[in-house]
Amino acid sequence: MNASQASSGTFWRRTILVSWIAAMPVTKTFTFAGTRANLAASDVLTPFGIAFLAWLAFRGQLKFPSLALCLLMLFAVDASFLMNIGDSLAIQGQGGIVVESLKILMLWLQFYVVVNAIRSKGDFLLALRAWLYTSAVMSLIGIAGAMAWQMTGIENEYSLMFRAQGTLADSNLFAAYLALSLLLAAVLWQMDRASRKAVVIVGIILIAGIFFSASRGTMLSLTATVLFLSALAMKWKTRLIGAASLLAVAMAVIAMPNRDQLLASTPYTERLATATVNVNDDAASDRKELWMSAIEHIETEPIFGMGRGTFHLEVGPQRAEVSKVHNTFLGIMCETGLIGVLAFALTFFGDAAHLIRQRISAARPFPAPTRTLLGAMLITMLCGLTISIENFRGLWILIAFLEAYRRLYGAYGRVREAS
Repeated sequence: MNASQASSGTFWRRTILVSWIAAMPVTKTFTFAGTRANLAASDVLTPFGIAFLAWLAFRGQLKFPSLALCLLMLFAVDASFLMNIGDSLAIQGQGGIVVESLKILMLWLQFYVVVNAIRSKGDFLLALRAWLYTSAVMSLIGIAGAMAWQMTGIENEYSLMFRAQGTLADSNLFAAYLALSLLLAAVLWQMDRASRKAVVIVGIILIAGIFFSASRGTMLSLTATVLFLSALAMKWKTRLIGAASLLAVAMAVIAMPNRDQLLASTPYTERLATATVNVNDDAASDRKELWMSAIEHIETEPIFGMGRGTFHLEVGPQRAEVSKVHNTFLGIMCETGLIGVLAFALTFFGDAAHLIRQRISAARPFPAPTRTLLGAMLITMLCGLTISIENFRGLWILIAFLEAYRRLYGAYGRVREAS
């Protein structure tokens, strides 16, 4: 291959990479064969992704990491249908069963396209930059939608009343995407000096978007992750000083005069001031009902589950039908059983576990980018405690990032700072 062909191949590979990341957060819900499916714009690029993988296979450059896990996940999903074939056909029909299997293939396609498109350290930094700028645009769209509703009172597809949801059609998922983006922005800050000014600007936009989403679960997840990562980077004396400072701030907030009136001054602060641990809260009581129903199904079908995508329950005073457990781990266990949990867990945490084993063997702290990238997975999983996030394409691209980072840098590899 001459230099011109190599340059052309790099251009098209990077075009696929950037396009995939930019298209991922743009979603739309469709109904196929009676089954609702939330498709991302990156799914529309599927023919190009398949052509890209075929091109790499023709050249002998195709990588298929975690292929065994892909097959195990497909087996878990199909087995959950076969072991509950009567209920699966009654609830979803033959078309719905096929759609659920195709969903799994589409998720793995996200992973394989990105992991094959990132072939160098320059590609990895390009992917982080593409995510950074895309997330800024998505955050601004959500903020604009929320502000438009407040100023006009007219509903729009970019907000749920006063809560920003952008193009993700769900305020909590929108917030989770922005929180994940914030952690990936921190990784870019640590790896690329030239991007630091952009990271600061975009970081402010992302924090504003999370606030306008009014997602309590994401706020708590982001706070816990940042505190955890900060504690890891500190010495014990600094940790104690930090803990004392946080306690002092918390006490000052509690003792603040007119605190309740201040918190009630906007719908955002009013919502964020309430905690969903109170079962009298509508959202908390609905989730409790969903989780208890999921646990009952787990006790009935612990090995193969009740069938992927077959969970349905009417909740709330209006008995609205809900098809998601709103807890990633309970949802996977409920629908695909222990086999599904094993497949999803190994997929989500495989690279992280490999890096942590290296940390234990080396007995020395991770470099900052490794810690922060693992923190990105942590915050995604914490957000998954209150929403079903396993079908979120961004999660699968994050898994591809972890695989590419481990391959290119390793847990302790030298991180090149682009000039």
